Amino acid sequence: MAHKPALLRTFLHTHPDVWDQVFQLDPRRAGFVARLLASTGPTLLDVGCATGVLCGELAARGFQSTGVDLTPAFIQAARRKYSQVPFHVGDMRRLRLRASFHVLTCLGTTFLYNVRNEDLTATLASFHRALRPGGVLLIDVVNAMAFIQARPFRSTSEHRFLLGNVQATATLEHTVLEETQCFTEQVTWRVEGRRPRRDPRSTFRMLFPQEARHFLEGAGFQDVKILGDFRLSARRLEGPRMLLLARKGVTQRTRE
Repeated sequence: MAHKPALLRTFLHTHPDVWDQVFQLDPRRAGFVARLLASTGPTLLDVGCATGVLCGELAARGFQSTGVDLTPAFIQAARRKYSQVPFHVGDMRRLRLRASFHVLTCLGTTFLYNVRNEDLTATLASFHRALRPGGVLLIDVVNAMAFIQARPFRSTSEHRFLLGNVQATATLEHTVLEETQCFTEQVTWRVEGRRPRRDPRSTFRMLFPQEARHFLEGAGFQDVKILGDFRLSARRLEGPRMLLLARKGVTQRTRE
């Protein structure tokens, strides 16, 4: 049985306005999803939608977007910005939407919170139910292969942002948990004029390409493609991320 998810209490999850400044929409991501919608059908479910930027962009292009996120503050911010788009608070392992969709996206770090095999299985079954027959799934994950090649695992990194007119620095500390095939991340925020804030430690799952394929096919998905970036021709997996693209069969029954 999937355990009850804990609400995230990081600096970014409690400051949606800062989230929008740190994570701006990648036009390649929006363009890739728009092309999927144009070739598959007009309805999109974005799971882990955060403040709704991708949904808002695709709604502006004429598609029918819906967003789901576990963090109520994100959903409140999304509703304020994009009043024409439906947004819902929900757990990706147990989506409770009446509609079904042509395309389902789960991008960024959202899917990586499924650290246990049971959670991966439950989430993919939930995604399968939410898609229409012939619908397309797009997931963004950390590519475990990258860290057994020449690319070193960086235990500490620092990132600087300008939040309005205020300078902010995020120091990220990572630890690898070999037995569970996960890594942890803890962020310390230093914002000019404020006391430093240290976020709770988060744990994320890493996946190998064929492991990801196994989970997708076990959930009933077909035509699995594993990409290195937002191009259908990007089949080399040299970077730390990979995209999983799969389709729900046209004649399949929804899996319970």
